Amino acid sequence: MPSIAIHPSVDSGFRATDAAFSGGTLVCNCTSNPVKVRIKGDIAHNHACGCT
Repeated sequence: MPSIAIHPSVDSGFRATDAAFSGGTLVCNCTSNPVKVRIKGDIAHNHACGCT
């Protein structure tokens, strides 16, 4: 089965995460009402937002 491209930021796989990451806040680049997500620990990937 051929692979399906869904978003440039995830189509080629993911970089390894940082084991020392202790959390933070992710914010998309929307100019109006940006989405903010608080992360409390290490993650594999957050999302593939169309506006970022």
